[in-house]
Amino acid sequence: MPVSDRPVRLTLRMRRFFCDVDTCPRRTFAERLPDFVPVRARRTVRLTAALRAIGFASGGAAGARLATHLRRPTSGDTLLRILRVTPAPAVPPPTVIGIDACALRTGSVYGTIVVDLERRRPVDLLPDRTAATVTTWLGARRTLAVVARDRSPEYARGVSAGAPQATQVADRSHVLTSLREAVARYVQRVRPDLRRHLLGPDEQEQATGAPLEVEAPPFPGFDPGPARRALQAARHAARERRCRQVKEAYARGLNLRQIGRQTGLSVKTIRLWVSVDALPPARRGGRRGGRRGGKVAPYGP
Repeated sequence: MPVSDRPVRLTLRMRRFFCDVDTCPRRTFAERLPDFVPVRARRTVRLTAALRAIGFASGGAAGARLATHLRRPTSGDTLLRILRVTPAPAVPPPTVIGIDACALRTGSVYGTIVVDLERRRPVDLLPDRTAATVTTWLGARRTLAVVARDRSPEYARGVSAGAPQATQVADRSHVLTSLREAVARYVQRVRPDLRRHLLGPDEQEQATGAPLEVEAPPFPGFDPGPARRALQAARHAARERRCRQVKEAYARGLNLRQIGRQTGLSVKTIRLWVSVDALPPARRGGRRGGRRGGKVAPYGP
């Protein structure tokens, strides 16, 4: 392992032992340090563990570049050799699995992937998606308690025959698909009733021949709160005061431009104010004036 970002190479001087018995099959053997370096190894145990972690995370060529940057120079082939000789971790047999189709060659060849849902890692890849293959694979594993699958009848038959003790459940995507289809079938069934409810009173009278009383719900409102209401009242009072000033100046004989220079208002606003008896409501929503109704406004009643 490097020390302070400097590569380190150790030269070990080992003791060699000889056997004086002529019939001994091993006449000589060297000293062993299994906790530090394996037999005939060129790397310490710690360095091999570090390179194994880099290889699993980055792969061969990319892992070699990263290891060289970390002052552990090696090659991509060495990393791949370390990965190949690494024994698979011992994991208990799965009890909750998910099976689904996967494309071995998109559009032509499909297989079945088996995933351990508790540990979230693949378990096996089956060559096809037939019930016989699934039954054979599940028959050798009697520890299964739950099998999540799609809605394929082949998988249903395979799981029932291979793991009768397991509970079959649908995975999340197929549950949502079934729910969507159920809602669509329900809407198709009640479409005449929905259409009758959406008709207006006159249209319902024409369709049924009898008037139907429809009680309109109250239009939804929005309370801005006491602080916002006080601010709006203050703005309205200031606007009324400016309107009175405009009318008084116009009564004294000032023209519109002179009033505009005194008050800072536009000639258009002054002309509007002097032509009406009461202060018009404030217009918001841009230069075209007026607040437009939203998309929900026609359906308020």
